[in-house]
Amino acid sequence: MGGWRNRKTLILSRSDMMGLLTPAEYNNCVEQAYRMHGAGRYYMDPKGHIVLDKYPGEWEAMPSYIEEPEAAACKWVSIRERNRDQFELPTVPLEYERAMAAGVGIEKKMIST
Repeated sequence: MGGWRNRKTLILSRSDMMGLLTPAEYNNCVEQAYRMHGAGRYYMDPKGHIVLDKYPGEWEAMPSYIEEPEAAACKWVSIRERNRDQFELPTVPLEYERAMAAGVGIEKKMIST
């Protein structure tokens, strides 16, 4: 595979993600994650925060790991305090789904390959 410098980031849109799993497969994955959590077979660091005075808002990193299937992930959240006033976009991703339904903004998922 070469070195880490040769890796690229694959950016998938919402439509790219649609149909990758059936609803039943998705539910099975979520149930398995809850099972691992309930059995204590997971690891989650506390959220990491990056706050810079020159940019209003912050970034949060939420890494996690489960034993079965062995998997690790990191959720990144960007909170942009001025988004609503400047761009008519939500300030936090929690509101993003509602904004997407209203046709505001472009959703992207990032997966390292």
